[in-house]
Parts: sequence; C-alpha cells; structure tokens
Amino acid sequence: MAWDDWLQTYRVVLGCSATEEELLAAMSDADPGTRAWAATHRDATQRVWEIAANDLDPMVRLALAEKLARIAKHHRPVPVRVLEVLRHDQDPRVREIADQARYWVVQS
Repeated sequence: MAWDDWLQTYRVVLGCSATEEELLAAMSDADPGTRAWAATHRDATQRVWEIAANDLDPMVRLALAEKLARIAKHHRPVPVRVLEVLRHDQDPRVREIADQARYWVVQS
C-alpha cells in the first residue's frame, strides 16, 4: 500500500472524466465531501444521483439538488424520480432547491 492510496478516490471525483463504476464506488466512501463531488461530477449518471438523493449526509443531498436545479434551469433533462425524492427531503434547503428544479422541469 502506497502512502497516497487514500488520494485515489479524490483523483477520480475531481478528475475530468470518470466511469459510472468509479463514481458508484466513490458514493460508498466514508467522506461526505467525496460523495458530494461524485454526485455532482459531470459524468454522474442517474444511478449515482439515486444513491446521492438517499445519502445520510444532508450536504450530499444539497449538493445534488443544486446540481440538478442548475441542469434543469438550462432546460436539459433531469430525472424527475430523483427530484421527487429530494422534494420530500427532511432538510428544508434541499426541498426548496428541488422544488425550484421541478419548476424548471415543468417549464421545459
């Protein structure tokens, strides 16, 4: 084991490209920051978003809600099923942002 093995996950989630498998693996990392970066990565898929929408850490869910709201505002497709999970979140900030994203999805 090399001294910098712990950095490998960060290299994946902060890199320019990542596979779905790498991002899914990052979603099981103990660090919520790593999971938030994986959820908001440009190569994140709906499977990654579904896991992030149910993450125990509210900051991961908040990061995802902000990412999806940004995508929806630019009239690009957003999975409604993921938005619905976020719209019923226990954190009011997540619910509010997901509601805003839902508005942009409906307007498209």
